Amino acid sequence: LDLDRDGDLDLVQIHGSEDFPERAGICLLYENTTTQPGLTLELATDGHAPHGLGAKVVLHTAAGAQTRQVRSVLHHWNATIAPLHFGLGDDPGPYRAVVNWPDGRRQEFELPAGGTAFRLDEGAPAAVALTK
Repeated sequence: LDLDRDGDLDLVQIHGSEDFPERAGICLLYENTTTQPGLTLELATDGHAPHGLGAKVVLHTAAGAQTRQVRSVLHHWNATIAPLHFGLGDDPGPYRAVVNWPDGRRQEFELPAGGTAFRLDEGAPAAVALTK
């Protein structure tokens, strides 16, 4: 996940034995400090599926298009909806994100640059940059 919202993926490693909630061990965070920025997108709907569950996002960059779909990630004791992540390579932006919302609506957002996280709200006129 992009825990510090800087556009690159960080790693959380959980060590220990037993199972939740009796797990005894430690949790390690490895912060990604890559020089190639990525882009993290969180989606929000206006009363439909939480976190845009089911929405498809196509990110248009100079190198082409990348597609991601908002899905639930399951574990044997919980489920979560992770933000979408896109790798950008050397492309400085700007980018265009096309969201196909679960209710069938289509919306476009202009994203100025990578190296950050944005929230895309259904029906909003622009993306919101999330602070680190």
